[in-house]
Amino acid sequence: MRAILVDDDPLFLKTLTEQLKRNPAVQIVARAGSGVEGLRLTREMQPDIVIVDQAMPDMNGLELTHELKMLEPAPRVVVLALYDEPEYYEGAMSMGADAYIAKPNVYSELLPLLRRMHRDIMPQRARGAGVRSTHALGYHN
Repeated sequence: MRAILVDDDPLFLKTLTEQLKRNPAVQIVARAGSGVEGLRLTREMQPDIVIVDQAMPDMNGLELTHELKMLEPAPRVVVLALYDEPEYYEGAMSMGADAYIAKPNVYSELLPLLRRMHRDIMPQRARGAGVRSTHALGYHN
């Protein structure tokens, strides 16, 4: 599963990359430090999944999620936020996010979530499906 990570914190990006390398099914194809850069890279590379920070300058994670879901094919989007608050979750879902994880839980919840998403994405790829669903798919943590 091809993934792009988008977060304005370089240390978090590095740490998350190291964590995701533990899952051989996840291939990090790019990392971006802003929403604008993340959108550009997603258009170029067409990943299966984009993992985005909710709070970023220039284009926040919710705006980015909305833009990503307008693409054809639209990637799956996981929004990461500092707090596990209902209004943050609802905002992410209203923009089309497939999942939401509070950053304090990211290391315990992200890998199992990606395994579930991988099981869904790979059969689509094998069938040659080009467009993925843009609705929430029951991946909410």
